Amino acid sequence: MTYLQLNSFFIAPIFVWYFAKFRTSRLCFDRVPVLILMIMTAVFDNIIVATQIVSYDESKLSGIKIFYAPIEDFAYTIVLVPLIVLIRSYFQSWASRKAAK
Repeated sequence: MTYLQLNSFFIAPIFVWYFAKFRTSRLCFDRVPVLILMIMTAVFDNIIVATQIVSYDESKLSGIKIFYAPIEDFAYTIVLVPLIVLIRSYFQSWASRKAAK
């Protein structure tokens, strides 16, 4: 199993939940944080991989890289913002239900 396949098991359910809950209305607000995090990931992952702090099993990589960093590293960044939004909305609805009691 490659890293990309492993990532898809975690990313797919989060995106399905995100788009089922918000449709596309929320996507407009979430593009900027994702873009900022992607740029930061590109910079810092390349430094970490280039200095060999982290290494990967090449047989499990897709082969697509942005400079030194494999594309699989960016999956965590892409899923982070929708996951935070979902968790926040869950706790907001939970708190409002609790306050209504």
